[in-house]
Amino acid sequence: MKTVHLQIPNDLFQELQKLNQQVGSLEFEDFLLAILQNYVEEQNPAKKEESQENIEKRLKDLGYM
Repeated sequence: MKTVHLQIPNDLFQELQKLNQQVGSLEFEDFLLAILQNYVEEQNPAKKEESQENIEKRLKDLGYM
């Protein structure tokens, strides 16, 4: 896995934190990865099913499912 350092504007960061609290208790990094994965899937619907399985496996491995 690659490590990326990202600066997020304060307003956007606060909104993302609120959304994360609404959807559950995911670690913030996992929440951001889920958002990015969802965006990529929307751009390439053919991979959506495969990606969904990967997301579910990752969440199960992390103990969230």
